[in-house]
Amino acid sequence: MGDDAHISGVGTDYPLEKAAPGGSALATGALGPVTRVTQVMNNVACTYQNGGQPIATGSVNVQGGKVYAFFTASGWNRSGDTGLQANLAIGGSSSFSARIFANPDLTHLTMIRQRVLLGNLRPDPSASAKITAGKATVTDTNDHVSLTVLELGSPAVWRMACRKVGPPDSLSQYGSTSFRSRGGYLLVCASATGFSTSGQAMTGMDLSIDDTCHGTIQIFANKKNWHLAFVPADFLIKSIPSGDHTLVATPAAGTTIDSNDAYAITVFEVMAPPTVLNVTEVLANAPAAGQTGGEWVASGAFSSYGGTLIITSAASAYSHSDAAKLGMTIQVDSQDVGSMQAFANPKGVHLGLPGNDLVVTGINAGKRTVSLVADAGTATDANDRCSVTIIEVATTTWP
Repeated sequence: MGDDAHISGVGTDYPLEKAAPGGSALATGALGPVTRVTQVMNNVACTYQNGGQPIATGSVNVQGGKVYAFFTASGWNRSGDTGLQANLAIGGSSSFSARIFANPDLTHLTMIRQRVLLGNLRPDPSASAKITAGKATVTDTNDHVSLTVLELGSPAVWRMACRKVGPPDSLSQYGSTSFRSRGGYLLVCASATGFSTSGQAMTGMDLSIDDTCHGTIQIFANKKNWHLAFVPADFLIKSIPSGDHTLVATPAAGTTIDSNDAYAITVFEVMAPPTVLNVTEVLANAPAAGQTGGEWVASGAFSSYGGTLIITSAASAYSHSDAAKLGMTIQVDSQDVGSMQAFANPKGVHLGLPGNDLVVTGINAGKRTVSLVADAGTATDANDRCSVTIIEVATTTWP
């Protein structure tokens, strides 16, 4: 399908009638059902397959609203210099793909994170959710995949302002896209790949709106000419006025891109009061703490209203040993709520862990702390990056 096409102005626009409490976002005057959130795959170990076969399956109760999917995966290839791909389809939706180009053979690599609009799917209490490998993509139980599905009620608590994905437009720019804002908060979700021609260099992608840089995503490239996925991040922007805007994504200093690279940028506009949809940028491309395994990596504060939390986490790490498992535990106030894992074939190489969009309930209202804690044998230093975003959805109708 046209996964590399620009989608703009997606969704029904509801009239904006009044300001939300504290002016944090915008609300309508109509009542609507809550947003439904389902974590279909939670850091699931992939099945072994040799290409073109399902790597993970599940089901989700679709009620017939507007459906968004967040997913990520890892994989590898036997020969190297080959594109890796994981294709998601839910119910009767088109297929959406996560990708990366694998220079090394027999090396597990994380693909770019995807946040996609599946559209208004037909109601189905057990709609199939399937992630299938590309023909040249191998997976085994050292690979992992996560999938979280959101179904919006009416009026929508957010809208997709624009989405741009695909290979770079040129050697100097990933892409540019125009969108219109209603004046609410923007959540810019970014993922991409790139490489260094020299090695031992920080690489990344810069995001600008109307010529102002609003964020960078990065990963440290130990090896030269290895395409790697940067640690994805979400940037919450509160100062964009209503009107037309232009977003441009370019390679950061020290980063080279070519037609084998991929990127995915989705801009959501939050249009509900924080008691209904509260978004907190906790960590965005934050440096990790230096530790050799089993210790604290990064943390940040957020406030909860006591609803359902989507904790989106991503990070990079490395191992001091070859053929070692990498992992991090996500904690809220020192309570384990989930994890993310990867496999490090070469030692000493910074690699991205497939992120996880955890659905967490039972966290009481109030000020909270979310932390990333490394598993034993998982090392980090100041060259590693961490990202955590909290998306909280209400359990009642609104406003």
